[in-house]
Amino acid sequence: MKTVKAFKPVIKQEEYVKLILYPYTLFVAKLEFKRLFLKPKVLLCAGLLDMCRSSVLFINSIPEITDIEVDEESIIPPTVPDSDVRDIIEYEVMRYGIARINTWWAPEIEFLEMMRVHKIFYVTEEGGRRYIVDTLTGDKKRLEMKFKA
Repeated sequence: MKTVKAFKPVIKQEEYVKLILYPYTLFVAKLEFKRLFLKPKVLLCAGLLDMCRSSVLFINSIPEITDIEVDEESIIPPTVPDSDVRDIIEYEVMRYGIARINTWWAPEIEFLEMMRVHKIFYVTEEGGRRYIVDTLTGDKKRLEMKFKA
Protein backbone atom coordinates (compact mmCIF):
# COMPACT_ATOMS: atom_id res chain seq x y z
CA MET A 1 0.00 0.00 0.00
CA LYS A 2 1.18 3.48 -0.90
CA THR A 3 -0.15 6.92 0.11
CA VAL A 4 -0.47 9.39 -2.79
CA LYS A 5 -2.09 12.78 -3.40
CA ALA A 6 -5.20 12.69 -5.59
CA PHE A 7 -8.01 14.98 -6.65
CA LYS A 8 -10.93 14.56 -4.26
CA PRO A 9 -13.64 12.56 -6.06
CA VAL A 10 -16.85 14.44 -6.87
CA ILE A 11 -18.57 11.20 -7.91
CA LYS A 12 -18.38 8.52 -5.22
CA GLN A 13 -18.83 4.92 -6.29
CA GLU A 14 -19.70 2.44 -3.55
CA GLU A 15 -19.11 -0.72 -5.56
CA TYR A 16 -16.21 -0.93 -7.96
CA VAL A 17 -13.97 -3.63 -9.37
CA LYS A 18 -10.74 -1.64 -9.38
CA LEU A 19 -9.29 1.84 -8.83
CA ILE A 20 -7.01 3.40 -11.44
CA LEU A 21 -4.88 6.46 -10.67
CA TYR A 22 -3.68 8.57 -13.60
CA PRO A 23 -0.59 10.77 -12.95
CA TYR A 24 -0.45 14.55 -13.38
CA THR A 25 1.87 17.30 -12.17
CA LEU A 26 -0.04 20.30 -10.80
CA PHE A 27 1.70 23.67 -11.06
CA VAL A 28 1.04 27.31 -10.26
CA ALA A 29 3.32 29.82 -11.99
CA LYS A 30 3.83 33.57 -11.82
CA LEU A 31 5.05 35.33 -14.97
CA GLU A 32 6.45 38.84 -14.82
CA PHE A 33 6.76 40.77 -18.09
CA LYS A 34 8.97 43.87 -18.37
CA ARG A 35 7.40 46.71 -20.37
CA LEU A 36 9.00 49.85 -21.76
CA PHE A 37 8.09 52.96 -19.68
CA LEU A 38 5.42 50.98 -17.77
CA LYS A 39 5.23 48.89 -14.65
CA PRO A 40 5.86 45.15 -15.11
CA LYS A 41 2.79 43.09 -15.96
CA VAL A 42 2.17 40.02 -13.75
CA LEU A 43 0.25 36.96 -14.90
CA LEU A 44 -0.65 34.00 -12.69
CA CYS A 45 -1.49 30.67 -14.27
CA ALA A 46 -2.24 27.16 -13.04
CA GLY A 47 -2.21 23.94 -14.98
CA LEU A 48 -1.68 20.22 -15.16
CA LEU A 49 1.04 18.31 -16.98
CA ASP A 50 -0.24 14.95 -18.19
CA MET A 51 2.58 12.63 -17.15
CA CYS A 52 1.72 9.99 -19.77
CA ARG A 53 1.08 12.14 -22.86
CA SER A 54 3.44 15.02 -22.02
CA SER A 55 0.76 17.65 -22.68
CA VAL A 56 -0.15 20.68 -20.57
CA LEU A 57 -3.69 21.70 -19.69
CA PHE A 58 -4.27 25.15 -18.19
CA ILE A 59 -7.04 25.31 -15.58
CA ASN A 60 -9.17 28.08 -14.01
CA SER A 61 -9.41 26.60 -10.53
CA ILE A 62 -7.62 23.90 -8.59
CA PRO A 63 -9.77 20.99 -7.38
CA GLU A 64 -9.48 19.81 -3.78
CA ILE A 65 -6.59 17.45 -3.14
CA THR A 66 -6.66 14.59 -0.66
CA ASP A 67 -4.32 11.79 0.43
CA ILE A 68 -5.44 8.26 -0.38
CA GLU A 69 -3.90 4.87 0.22
CA VAL A 70 -3.82 2.50 -2.78
CA ASP A 71 -2.02 -0.56 -4.11
CA GLU A 72 1.07 0.09 -6.23
CA GLU A 73 -0.52 -1.76 -9.18
CA SER A 74 -3.41 0.76 -9.33
CA ILE A 75 -1.08 3.63 -10.22
CA ILE A 76 -0.30 4.11 -13.92
CA PRO A 77 3.45 4.71 -14.23
CA PRO A 78 4.40 8.07 -15.81
CA THR A 79 6.22 8.06 -19.15
CA VAL A 80 7.65 11.57 -18.71
CA PRO A 81 10.96 11.47 -16.79
CA ASP A 82 11.14 13.66 -13.69
CA SER A 83 14.15 15.49 -15.15
CA ASP A 84 12.02 16.78 -18.09
CA VAL A 85 8.95 17.90 -16.12
CA ARG A 86 10.15 21.41 -15.28
CA ASP A 87 11.43 22.05 -18.83
CA ILE A 88 8.14 20.98 -20.45
CA ILE A 89 6.06 23.10 -18.06
CA GLU A 90 8.37 26.11 -18.43
CA TYR A 91 8.15 25.98 -22.24
CA GLU A 92 4.33 25.74 -22.23
CA VAL A 93 3.94 28.48 -19.60
CA MET A 94 6.20 30.75 -21.70
CA ARG A 95 4.02 30.13 -24.79
CA TYR A 96 0.85 30.73 -22.72
CA GLY A 97 2.14 34.06 -21.40
CA ILE A 98 3.52 35.35 -24.70
CA ALA A 99 0.17 34.63 -26.39
CA ARG A 100 -1.59 36.89 -23.85
CA ILE A 101 0.80 39.79 -23.30
CA ASN A 102 2.69 41.67 -26.03
CA THR A 103 6.20 42.71 -25.02
CA TRP A 104 9.73 42.57 -26.39
CA TRP A 105 11.13 40.71 -23.40
CA ALA A 106 10.66 37.12 -22.35
CA PRO A 107 8.88 36.78 -18.99
CA GLU A 108 10.56 35.86 -15.75
CA ILE A 109 8.90 32.65 -14.54
CA GLU A 110 8.57 31.74 -10.88
CA PHE A 111 6.91 28.48 -9.86
CA LEU A 112 4.82 28.98 -6.73
CA GLU A 113 3.72 25.36 -6.46
CA MET A 114 4.52 22.09 -8.21
CA MET A 115 3.33 18.67 -7.04
CA ARG A 116 2.49 15.22 -8.35
CA VAL A 117 -1.24 14.42 -8.10
CA HIS A 118 -3.41 11.65 -9.49
CA LYS A 119 -6.87 11.56 -11.02
CA ILE A 120 -9.00 8.67 -9.80
CA PHE A 121 -10.99 6.41 -12.11
CA TYR A 122 -13.30 3.58 -11.01
CA VAL A 123 -13.71 0.39 -13.00
CA THR A 124 -17.28 -0.88 -12.49
CA GLU A 125 -19.22 -3.84 -13.77
CA GLU A 126 -22.86 -3.69 -14.90
CA GLY A 127 -24.66 -6.43 -16.76
CA GLY A 128 -21.49 -8.37 -17.46
CA ARG A 129 -19.79 -5.34 -19.07
CA ARG A 130 -17.01 -3.26 -17.59
CA TYR A 131 -17.06 0.53 -17.53
CA ILE A 132 -14.51 3.14 -16.47
CA VAL A 133 -15.92 6.12 -14.53
CA ASP A 134 -14.19 9.50 -14.20
CA THR A 135 -14.56 10.68 -10.59
CA LEU A 136 -14.42 14.41 -11.43
CA THR A 137 -16.88 14.60 -14.33
CA GLY A 138 -18.90 11.40 -13.94
CA ASP A 139 -18.21 10.34 -17.53
CA LYS A 140 -18.71 6.61 -18.05
CA LYS A 141 -17.03 4.76 -20.93
CA ARG A 142 -17.34 1.11 -21.82
CA LEU A 143 -14.13 -0.89 -21.69
CA GLU A 144 -13.92 -3.06 -24.79
CA MET A 145 -11.41 -5.67 -25.77
CA LYS A 146 -10.74 -5.46 -29.47
CA PHE A 147 -8.96 -8.36 -31.10
CA LYS A 148 -7.68 -8.56 -34.65
CA ALA A 149 -8.18 -11.88 -36.40
